[in-house]
Amino acid sequence: MSAIIIEEAKRQDHLIVANKMLYERLKQRLKESLDVHEVSNLIENIAESLKSDSIEARKNGVETLYRFLTDAITEDKPRIAKRTFSILLDHVKEETDPEVYSILVNGLADVYKLCFDKNIEDMPRNIINILAEEINKEEKRDAIIGALARIDNLPALNLILSLLWEDYPIEKLVEAVNKMTFNAAETIMELLIETEDKNVRLRLMELIISLRDRAIPAVSKYLEDENWYVRRNAVLILGRCGTKDILPRLKEMIDDEDYRVRLEALKAIYHIGGSKEVEFITPFIFDKKYELAIEAINILKKISSHKVIPKLLQRIFSPRFSQLMENNIVSLILDVLREVPDTRSIRSLQKLITDRGLLTFKYPEQIRVKATEILSLIKEDEVRKFFKELRKERNPTIREIANNYLSGKTTE
Repeated sequence: MSAIIIEEAKRQDHLIVANKMLYERLKQRLKESLDVHEVSNLIENIAESLKSDSIEARKNGVETLYRFLTDAITEDKPRIAKRTFSILLDHVKEETDPEVYSILVNGLADVYKLCFDKNIEDMPRNIINILAEEINKEEKRDAIIGALARIDNLPALNLILSLLWEDYPIEKLVEAVNKMTFNAAETIMELLIETEDKNVRLRLMELIISLRDRAIPAVSKYLEDENWYVRRNAVLILGRCGTKDILPRLKEMIDDEDYRVRLEALKAIYHIGGSKEVEFITPFIFDKKYELAIEAINILKKISSHKVIPKLLQRIFSPRFSQLMENNIVSLILDVLREVPDTRSIRSLQKLITDRGLLTFKYPEQIRVKATEILSLIKEDEVRKFFKELRKERNPTIREIANNYLSGKTTE
C-alpha cells in the first residue's frame, strides 16, 4: 500500500513539474512567434491535469492556466486567450473540491477585472453568466460570493443581492458587500423601495446600515421622497448608521407631515446624539401625537437627567388624550422620576396620591402606589410629615410604605 502511495505522490509531482515547464514554453511562444497549433497542444496538455484525482495537481493546473490566460490577454492574443478561458470555464461546473473551486472562481474574478481594463466584453459577460448559474448551488455559494466581491461592480452586486431571497446568512452578505468599493447603497435603497417581501426588506435594511457613512449620501436623498414609508426608512437607516453631522437634517424631519416619520426621527436623534439632545427631545412629551409623547418619555427615562424634572411634572397635569392614555403617560413619567428622585417632585407626587374625584381618588390605585414608592425615596421632613397622614390610608400597600418610611425600613 505504501508503495502505491509513493508512486501516486511521484505522479502528482511529475504533473506539477510538467505544468511549470509547459507554462514556461507557452510564455516563450507568446513572446516569440505564435504557432497556434503548437500552443493549443501545450494548453491541452496542461488541461489534462484538471482531470487528475489529485487535488494538488488540479490546483496547480488551474493556477498554471490562469497565469497563461493572463499573459495571453496582456499580450493581446485573443484566440489563445479564448481557448484557455473556455477550458477554465468548463471546469468550473465540474470541480468538486472547495479549495480548487475557490481558486477557479477567484481567478475568474481577476480575469474579469483584467478584461474590463482591456475593454474586452465577451469574457466578463460569460463570467457573470457562469457565476449566476453556479450561485444556485448551495455548496458553492460561499466561494461565489467571495469572487463577486472581488469583481466589485453592479452586476456582481446584483448577484450577491439575489441571495436575499434565499436562506443564506445575512452576515456573509454583509461581509461581501462591505468588501466592495462599489457604491452599493444606491442599489440597495432602490431595492428596498421596490420589494414587497418584509423579510427581504429587513435584510436589506441590515445590509445598508452595515455600510455606515458610505450609505449616508445615497440614503439622504430619500428624505424627500413622496412616500411616507420611504422617508421613514431613510430616517431609520440614518439614525443607525449616521454621525452627528446628519443631526440637523434629522431634526428637520421632526416637522414631517406623517407622525411615523417624526417618531422615527425622534428615535434617530437620540440614537446619534444621546443625552446631549435632552433639551431638544423634552418638549415632545407635550406632543399632540400620543406615540411621540410616549417615545419622548421613554427616551428621557434612558437619559435620567434632573434637568427634565420640571417639564415632566408639568406634563403630569397637562392632559391631552383619553383618560386611559393619560394614565399610561403618568405611569411612564413616574418611572422616570423613580430613576432621579428629586425634592421638586414632592408636591406633584402628593397630589397624585391624594387628589379625589367625585366619588373616589382621581388616579388609579396603581399610580397612587407608584407615586408613594417614589416619594419614599426622598428623605425630607415634608415627606415624613405627609407619610404620618397616610398611616390611616385605606390602601394597605400605601399604608405599609408609609409605615416603613417612618420606621426607617427600606421599601422593596
